[in-house]
Amino acid sequence: MKMRFLTQPNQKQQPNGLSSGLTAVALAGIALLSINGASAALVAHYEFESAPGGITPDSSGNGHSGTLEGTSAIVSDPTRGNVYSGQLWTTGTIGSGVNINSTIAIPTLAANTGATFAAWINRSTTNGNASSGAYVIGLGESGDNPTMTLGINDTNGNIVGIVEGDGADTQVIVDGNTAVANGVWTHIAITYDRVNNQAITYVNGVAGPTIDITSVGDGALDWTNATVGRYTDGNNTTTRHFPGMIDDVRYYDEVLTGAQISALAIPEPSSLALLGLGCGFLMIRRR
Repeated sequence: MKMRFLTQPNQKQQPNGLSSGLTAVALAGIALLSINGASAALVAHYEFESAPGGITPDSSGNGHSGTLEGTSAIVSDPTRGNVYSGQLWTTGTIGSGVNINSTIAIPTLAANTGATFAAWINRSTTNGNASSGAYVIGLGESGDNPTMTLGINDTNGNIVGIVEGDGADTQVIVDGNTAVANGVWTHIAITYDRVNNQAITYVNGVAGPTIDITSVGDGALDWTNATVGRYTDGNNTTTRHFPGMIDDVRYYDEVLTGAQISALAIPEPSSLALLGLGCGFLMIRRR
């Protein structure tokens, strides 16, 4: 399981190695507790460590495993280890993505509730189609159907989400204000708060503008399908696929706080850092 450790940029230096080791351990524990504190609302979690038989396991324990589609694959990345890799749709293919409905369908989102999507992404290229975008998570499908998504706007590179109610309600485009560069691992997230009627995008744990989603409505949302790496309009052969790598995808049926999202956005420690932390544990045990 992938782990992330909390760091404090303005932390004072400790007087000796033992104190530094204890501080690192304490901070790691705080970060893990912060993340695990929201686990009760975690609906699905994809770490993409492997895909035996083309199946991507759901680490949440809720059984929402997915199936790799088309050109999608699990590849090794020097920064994040094994990750999902996909590309744009081309003529004669079905593109790439993960079909989450291939095992147990994502449950209906209850009325007057919210949701949070989060993931690490590394986009390789720009789609070039301003009307489509590159989608990382998609619940539902385009049209008069309940919809919630997380992706990147191909016009300005900002984080973007689409949210829609039961067909009688208005679709809202949630556009952030921070562009995401290609070729760089970036943590992105979006929260949909249907109690306070607002949505917020996050880039590397930093919140964007608050967008009003009052017109979406508060009724229960029953998803027609669920995907990672693409968003569908009912036809898989679209340009709404994500070109690049995706890792640590999470879907919560509750609105996470800014602090919780910041904890998810902490980069994984390098192998050298983990080795140093391990040595610190040994020093503590031997004293």
